[in-house]
Amino acid sequence: MTIEIKGRLEVIQTITGAFTKRANCIMNRDTGQYYEKNVSCFQVDMGDGRLVWNRIDNGKIAFNYTEQKWQLIKFLESSGLLKGIYDTNKTMGYFLKDENVVWLKERFDTSQSIPCVSLELATKLGYTSSLWDEFLYNKNSLSPEQFRALKQPRIVKYRNLAFNYNASADNSAFIKIKEQYALTDVPISNREQDVSKLLFGKSFGIELESRNGSLLEKDLGRLGLVPLKDGSLRLNNGEEPYEYATVPFYGAKGLATIKHICKELSERCVFDEKCSLHIHLGNVKYDELTIIAYYMLIQTIQEELYSIFPQYKRSEMEYLGTPKNYNSPLPNIGLLTNNLFKKNYDSSVEFNTDVHKYFTKIVNWLTDGQVQEFPMWNTNETYHPLGGTKWNIHSRYFLTNFNNLVFSNTRTCEFRLSNSTFNYTKIVNWLFICIGIITFAERYSKEIISRKMKPTLNDILDGYKTSFGFYSFDDVLGTEISNYLKDYVEFRKVAIKKANSEGDWLARNIEFGEIDKNFKFDNGIISNIL
Repeated sequence: MTIEIKGRLEVIQTITGAFTKRANCIMNRDTGQYYEKNVSCFQVDMGDGRLVWNRIDNGKIAFNYTEQKWQLIKFLESSGLLKGIYDTNKTMGYFLKDENVVWLKERFDTSQSIPCVSLELATKLGYTSSLWDEFLYNKNSLSPEQFRALKQPRIVKYRNLAFNYNASADNSAFIKIKEQYALTDVPISNREQDVSKLLFGKSFGIELESRNGSLLEKDLGRLGLVPLKDGSLRLNNGEEPYEYATVPFYGAKGLATIKHICKELSERCVFDEKCSLHIHLGNVKYDELTIIAYYMLIQTIQEELYSIFPQYKRSEMEYLGTPKNYNSPLPNIGLLTNNLFKKNYDSSVEFNTDVHKYFTKIVNWLTDGQVQEFPMWNTNETYHPLGGTKWNIHSRYFLTNFNNLVFSNTRTCEFRLSNSTFNYTKIVNWLFICIGIITFAERYSKEIISRKMKPTLNDILDGYKTSFGFYSFDDVLGTEISNYLKDYVEFRKVAIKKANSEGDWLARNIEFGEIDKNFKFDNGIISNIL
């Protein structure tokens, strides 16, 4: 259709049905159809330096979404780009395979999948995610039964990762994911950057046990999560749910990643009372004297620590019928009677000999009494006298595990008491409580060992106010964090006490299910550490 103006064809109707000036168009001589420049036809590099107008329906060109330009298909197909959907009209184009790309299936029973440039676009097009696999399915093609099934958590085996018990250097999945995470750019807020200073240079690793469900393999690298076996989680049907362990996290990037981990786990996995959350702290002091201080401090406050977790964590055998307890209290092994800072020593050698005597008591306990005499400790020694099979080392199963600190090159102290949670607030709060305990023991080891101080958990958390003595005054951020954590501890004590009085040994008033997922804590000043 054309409109004649002053004897000339000025306005024409293009192949798309739109009206525009003829001067802006190119006509196809075979069909007589008009194509508007840069709308339905584009100048394309022909590979020899020539830019030639090509219409979009000639079967020779396609849109490079990544570079936002039209190119010859023969070049695009050899470029390594994906061919998939990039707009709401389901137009097929080419784009880079990155973490934003999702894969679509039109039917429940098909093996064919189509790349889509983003989850946001897939959602607009009517596709829904699955907890079975990495695909999104067309909701219009799903029966109600199929839709419900796809939304049920499921343990899916990872195709490209080895499945091991430990996140360590001999686990190829650990190495692969650690490398991927190192290359991941995690957005960091100013708050996360500021608060990361209160980690005091310590690294941290988190182990999160699940009962059912699986994270997507493509997400593990950016989350820094390694899927592991754990025999204690094995189901009656023989299936082994995943324990997800982070690679070592550091600073603000590690803190920022926790939020993304919690989001994915909350959406795709579930846990129950038989699952736990463990935190490993690294870059800690591990000389003999400081390890003695760690033990004595935690032994001093362990009853208070039990009071902020559900009653069953004190004895899983009694409350859950498990074959053993996993978080027993630290026993009295004779450290409380030491006279290290009361006795007058003639030399440092004599003092160090006595320190080693008390340190040997810890080693004796860690080795189930098999090591009575322990030569001067070689901190390069990483072999445990009971071997490398961790479930045979009974001293692991206490509220704090010191074995890695003494017998592993990771030199981490493991806090095991927390029940499992995918809640961001709970994990971060417990992390900073653990950081506070270790840092307090490092700073005040002499006072702890000499028993000049018998601190409470509140005393320990007060240490954040001065960065555990680094400042001679109360720092604003440290004081804010200190007060928040103390209020949180008091809140948990009250909630656990109430649950116990009602016979609720699992503390379902603050733990598990939707209550855990939606849990928040606001002390009237801040609603979260980060």
